[in-house]
Amino acid sequence: MLFLPKPKIMVFFISFQCNLRCRMCYIWAKQDWFKEFSLTEIQNLFNEQLIRNNLEIINITGGEPTLHPGLIEIIKIILKNCIHLKRIDISTNGVNTLQIIDQIEQILTILLPTDVKLTVSISLDGVGGVHEQVRGVPGIFDKIEQTIDGLKELILLYPFFSIGFNMTISKLNYFAIKEIREYAKQKDIGINFTLAAISEIGVESFHLRREFELDQKEKEIVISSLEELSQSQELNSSYIKFLLTWLKTNKRSGNCAFRNGKAFLLEPNGETYVCGNFRDGWVGNVTKEPFGKIYSRIPFTLKHLSHRCLTCASNCYMDIK
Repeated sequence: MLFLPKPKIMVFFISFQCNLRCRMCYIWAKQDWFKEFSLTEIQNLFNEQLIRNNLEIINITGGEPTLHPGLIEIIKIILKNCIHLKRIDISTNGVNTLQIIDQIEQILTILLPTDVKLTVSISLDGVGGVHEQVRGVPGIFDKIEQTIDGLKELILLYPFFSIGFNMTISKLNYFAIKEIREYAKQKDIGINFTLAAISEIGVESFHLRREFELDQKEKEIVISSLEELSQSQELNSSYIKFLLTWLKTNKRSGNCAFRNGKAFLLEPNGETYVCGNFRDGWVGNVTKEPFGKIYSRIPFTLKHLSHRCLTCASNCYMDIK
């Protein structure tokens, strides 16, 4: 019998609704027809014993999660049920300033009497026009800056709240790494660099790989930029090693929470995966079967999925033991 680890991390695509047209993401193309969880189904899911008793981190993403009309209710359901929850991560594109700040402040108020931390990751793929070209909508950078300033004010009021930038490196912005790093310094906000991965689920970037996949010359420029950052000790050394190893060899170094069987991904219609990228990682649908039954398939699915891990470029909670 294979060892069954406990689910510590959920990556939860609560919606595929999005107000951008990112050139390395296919979500916007399917947002109008993709079925989404009802609040009742979400309540039933988080009432499952394996989830209630084990989840420590929930990453709420999309699409743009702040467009979901039930976001606040979903947070309340999560907090009511997950007795060992330590952190909620929310990804946002930062465009709808007033709506984002209002919803984040509501969430912070709900979290105030708990020990749960909140992190908000703002997607930022360049400064000014570079970011707007990657994200497919002109005129949004000023709005994102307003969101950044508003969220920074909330940090002063809520010490358990933090924000960061995430840059997805691709052929659309590989030349802008140093510029975006300097921008993050000016804003006094940390930045994470992610390689644009080929995903078959969620963002389904495999449809668009020709638009964003780095060629060898572009990889060499990225390597040079990251090595310079590495020498300045501005980024975590083990994570830099992961990025550089993949760029130089197309081989993965390091582990991830999915590979360890401690994470799973949910799409808005209940489809459940033991990997954040590949359809081979499908283990069932939580609206049709109990989560415990679905989760019991994870060790067997991981065993057959292991060859995919060897060249994966994703950084899915690498720091989780």
